[in-house]
Amino acid sequence: MDNGRMTRYLSFREMLGWIPQMESLKPRRVKNIKGQIYRQLDEISGKFDNYLITDEIMYQKEQVDFVDDPDQLRQALSQLVRQKPKMIKTYEKQIELYRQMPEQ
Repeated sequence: MDNGRMTRYLSFREMLGWIPQMESLKPRRVKNIKGQIYRQLDEISGKFDNYLITDEIMYQKEQVDFVDDPDQLRQALSQLVRQKPKMIKTYEKQIELYRQMPEQ
């Protein structure tokens, strides 16, 4: 990408020249992907008013903080988007089971 336009048909030498610039943008990519993951987790957490689920979501956010590789973060985001409906159903079942437990 150069000034917002896709550059095609680069020679190998030109490609090597772009590597430092691409590497310099890595922290920004990491920050953007983490932000997307946090928004997905916040959306899931926002559906529930339960401290156990909120704690679990907070733990997942903390785990994301430890990752600084954009490829791993992209994979995590992709998996989160795919698994989100399943996670919501699982949390709904957990809350229902929690409510059915007799108080001690």
